[in-house]
Amino acid sequence: MMFGLFALSLIISLMSVALGLESGESKSLTHSNRP
Repeated sequence: MMFGLFALSLIISLMSVALGLESGESKSLTHSNRP
């Protein structure tokens, strides 16, 4: 039970980090393209 909750929280955190990196990269690219 505890292991399942820990794994679930870990997966969610990894997904959130991946989404944050993607959004950050997209924002940086749009800002870099703009003069």
